[in-house]
Amino acid sequence: MRLWIFNHPFHGVSEQVDFFCAALRQNGYSVSVSNRPSARAVNVLIENFSPQSASLVAAFCKQNRKRVALIMTEHIDFLQGEIRFHGMGLRQRNDYMSPSDKMGRLFSLFTLIEHVRCFFRLGDLPELRNFSEIVPGAPVRTIPFPSIEPSERALRGESVRYDLAFTGISTEYRAALLSQLSVSHQLLVSRQMVSRRRRDAMNSAAKLVLNLPQNRNWRWISTMRVLAAMRCQRATAAIGEFERTAIAPFCITIAPSEAVGDELNDALAEYNTLFERVHGRYEMFVRSAGNAKFPHEELDLWARLEL
Repeated sequence: MRLWIFNHPFHGVSEQVDFFCAALRQNGYSVSVSNRPSARAVNVLIENFSPQSASLVAAFCKQNRKRVALIMTEHIDFLQGEIRFHGMGLRQRNDYMSPSDKMGRLFSLFTLIEHVRCFFRLGDLPELRNFSEIVPGAPVRTIPFPSIEPSERALRGESVRYDLAFTGISTEYRAALLSQLSVSHQLLVSRQMVSRRRRDAMNSAAKLVLNLPQNRNWRWISTMRVLAAMRCQRATAAIGEFERTAIAPFCITIAPSEAVGDELNDALAEYNTLFERVHGRYEMFVRSAGNAKFPHEELDLWARLEL
């Protein structure tokens, strides 16, 4: 299998790459990562296409008589006859994704439909509720959560010097939460995308990693952020009003009104043992019936048709 990431900067999708490759390899598949497709493999891409990148994918598929699978990363649902991005209508504005960006991504996605074998979600998110009604003919398949092997990711000579670390795109709501937290805690913050090594080093320099919603109405804990922290031997504190998704039991969740309360202070006081507990629970979940079954049938049929 080839994970073809030609239209993405690697630092922007590194956690999705790690999740996907770990899950595939742990289930017996060979997978490579490249900015080029392979005519001798089945090819998987990560959604977020422009008209130009979509046309390149379509040309490859036509020339090689192949189809691709797409990893979906955004919360796109079809509810009450309306397509919604992140729970909001296409024309609703926020400082995370503009209406024009939403429309551009959808248009480019729709132009590729005839070349799509299936859609993948990593873990249980995004839900993609009623997604098959807007893109019929290509099923949504779940890639199960992989086992995580934590390791020391601090820079040489660095120690734990901060209470909380946050790496992520800045929004007005996130900035307000960070300002509130900075009054009583030592924060290490990057408000833009950073490399995987830099992110790991920042996470390792703090006792806990923060998961902050993009806006007040955001309802999903970032699976990738929690797993990235876990790889660095850190637990995650998610501050917001979140849905109870699969990743929620493996971090601590705190209501915004309690962001500077005792619960966060208690977690900071026992950050090492907290990580051990959440990682242990996560590994038990990965091996349990609660984790999704790997879609072997889909991949095996696809391989027989193309290889």
